[in-house]
Amino acid sequence: MNPHARPQASHWHFCSEGGALELLLSDTEPGACCAAEAVLRLAAAAPLLQALEAAGLADGKTWHWLPEAPARPLGQAEASGLLATGMQAPLQARLHLPWARLRALPAALALPGLAWHAARGEQLLGRWALSAQERAALEPGALLLLDPGFRHELRACAEAPAQAEACQLVARWAQPLALEQLLGWQAFEAGPADECLLLDEARQCIARGRLLPFGHGEALRIEG
Repeated sequence: MNPHARPQASHWHFCSEGGALELLLSDTEPGACCAAEAVLRLAAAAPLLQALEAAGLADGKTWHWLPEAPARPLGQAEASGLLATGMQAPLQARLHLPWARLRALPAALALPGLAWHAARGEQLLGRWALSAQERAALEPGALLLLDPGFRHELRACAEAPAQAEACQLVARWAQPLALEQLLGWQAFEAGPADECLLLDEARQCIARGRLLPFGHGEALRIEG
């Protein structure tokens, strides 16, 4: 073993304005782990970078090489954004973009050779500032009336703030939802929710139940 040989890298990590990119070229030998080699690897992803720049998501000149891999793998970063992965020979890529950047897009973004991962979603059905006495009354069989004028909001579960100003009623589905549905680019037709949860300000469940027709609107029947 040559003690003066430079370390080799199989994966290349880059970041830009909150986004993250991991590249692997499958038809080449691992390159020397240096900035010059990183520039060559990034150039191989030119079609992807051009698509991102055209959408206003990331300037192709602002990607910076990270000599060390991120402490948190991209596949575990759903809380801050969404992952797209794919392969366009000889390039394999994993792209992570923040939810806020994706929300700013006016229409669906097609990325060469990549597909967006689905994510757990929830629909916000109502919001209340409940007193301690009102929370104590949330027993099985009780009804919580929904405001028929409340504007329902579909979002990824990970998009919701960790701390809210009031209790929130959310509907959730067991199956992850497509990005196009979550961002409103495609009609939302997920069917009846698998669960309806009343969450406190720290997003802890304080009651669960099912929706029932009530008058001209709906109510949550508390079941637990």
